[in-house]
Amino acid sequence: HPGIYAMVGSAAMLSGFNHMTMATVTLLVEASMDLALIPPLMLSVFVSYLVSRYINHHAYDEQLIMKKGVAFLDLEIPRNVDGSSVTAASLYGELPDDVCLPA
Repeated sequence: HPGIYAMVGSAAMLSGFNHMTMATVTLLVEASMDLALIPPLMLSVFVSYLVSRYINHHAYDEQLIMKKGVAFLDLEIPRNVDGSSVTAASLYGELPDDVCLPA
């Protein structure tokens, strides 16, 4: 069936482009309402994700953000933050009055 090949190909392209795996499979299975598509979709998504990660370590939108110089958080936690004693308030300090909600 050509429709199955189209779904598998679009899943592979979308996963390689965005580095989204489970979201791509879930989206296309829900759109097609056919649970039999899960194995071929997962296989194509897995292969395209591995190839894409080998070629580009970041997804396309992340590469655009880095080229523009926009600050964003990476997936990795910074080494000086161990996660046990650090809170958002301790990282920032004093909040300006215009960002606080009235009580």
